Amino acid sequence: ALVGILIAFLIVSAQRQPARLLMLVIALLCFEVFFLAVVVWLAHPVLTDVAWWAILLGNVLAAGGMLAYFFVGHRALGRALLGPRTRVAQEGFVAGALGAAAVAVWFLLYDTAAGAPLRTPALLGAAVLEGLRDPAALTISLPLILKYTLVHGAAFVVFGWLAAGLLALADREPRLLFAFLMLFVCFEVFFFAMIAVLAQWLLEALAWWTILAANLLAAVAMLGYLLREHRVAWRAFLSAP
Repeated sequence: ALVGILIAFLIVSAQRQPARLLMLVIALLCFEVFFLAVVVWLAHPVLTDVAWWAILLGNVLAAGGMLAYFFVGHRALGRALLGPRTRVAQEGFVAGALGAAAVAVWFLLYDTAAGAPLRTPALLGAAVLEGLRDPAALTISLPLILKYTLVHGAAFVVFGWLAAGLLALADREPRLLFAFLMLFVCFEVFFFAMIAVLAQWLLEALAWWTILAANLLAAVAMLGYLLREHRVAWRAFLSAP
């Protein structure tokens, strides 16, 4: 309830001061991180009874539902800030696809050089989708790789839509590029934190630097595309006092 009141206040005030949307983004990100931190550190046994992705999906749906409700009540604000929805959807999809492809190509090259093609996506898929805990028990199969590829691609597309939405806002309020860059930083930290807490053994089966390199390549690919499409906002942000 308190989070809903805060979001309502920020959205209403953003009609007069668009910069306050930055506070809205920060508030939502902090809420997600805080909630997951509380579950991980104070109620870790819950994760044995409830799948981590179910908790994450629940939070995402809650945040999306609240935002959708408030923006329906303030449609003029949504149209003025986001602009044409088709452009945001297209940019987010392309950016997400580029990020997912960068990661997939990197791990394909790495696995091939190591003499075990497709091992990494199979390992990640088995860990995420089948609860694998012993890398020695891994069986590389095409259905497993395809299922993980779909999940992997969908996650990047959703992230791409979030990034594209923030950039659409930044076109009108360049200071929101700070929130855009923070989104990428949070993504990197969140990914490593989830692995460390929920599947720490993956950091033993996969070299940490390969995961970091994959995420950095994805970030570079997505940032390169998105910032090219929003050069004016980027220049305004860099030249701001």
